Amino acid sequence: MNIEIDDRLTGFWEVFEGDEETAVEVAGLFCSQIPELVDDIKQALEKENIAIINSRLHRLKGSLGYLGFNDEANLIILLEKKIKHGIKTINHTDFKELVVKTSSLVLLMHINILTRN
Repeated sequence: MNIEIDDRLTGFWEVFEGDEETAVEVAGLFCSQIPELVDDIKQALEKENIAIINSRLHRLKGSLGYLGFNDEANLIILLEKKIKHGIKTINHTDFKELVVKTSSLVLLMHINILTRN
């Protein structure tokens, strides 16, 4: 398989050091699990369930950071800091950027990794 590297995926590919088979497998897991985590966060935000928000943000941050998506992981760090100051300081706009960025990554991975032959 010959995969072209999109600039936004450079960190991801560096993690796997040329192991395309593992990278494709992990990309598939990422694309299936990340939208679920984001949905859990949105639902927990509506219910102001801080325990679920913290748990899912922590998992999401770990996945994003491990896979080389540092900008997105840093965004979660900022959201976590806001949570420490109380749920009332967080609004849906704060999470909108996270949703857009993670959705963009999922789409990018589908296009550039999972659907290429």
